[in-house]
Amino acid sequence: MTVMRPLAAFFTAVAAGFTENLLGRPDMSRPVIPDLSCPVDGCCDGVNCAPDVHRRHHGFGEKVVAGLRFAFTDVWGDLALWFLFGLLLSGAIGVLIPESLFSRYLGGGFSAMLIMLAMEFPFTSAPPRQRPLPPR
Repeated sequence: MTVMRPLAAFFTAVAAGFTENLLGRPDMSRPVIPDLSCPVDGCCDGVNCAPDVHRRHHGFGEKVVAGLRFAFTDVWGDLALWFLFGLLLSGAIGVLIPESLFSRYLGGGFSAMLIMLAMEFPFTSAPPRQRPLPPR
């Protein structure tokens, strides 16, 4: 399982990426313009500032603080609702479905692992939500 789980995650992610590239229809009406401004304090716009000069502009501590601020505000803001939904769903499954159901039908063995992998696939292979950046 230690080897198979990462391999299965890798191959399902690759399959999801290929599927999205082949079947997805990107919205080409508004091109996505990357935000090149300084993520630490917005000191430059990223266009008129050379990257090698700006790389030395902020110290390591400032970059760590900016990364943690991003992780606990933007990233957590995107994940919090789904985290709560998963927590409530797992609690409901734990309370409403008896343990004997799992032990009876998924007692062990290779077939049980394949069934659990098939049940896990929709949850792990969803493509990430992409938001276009606002115009400058």
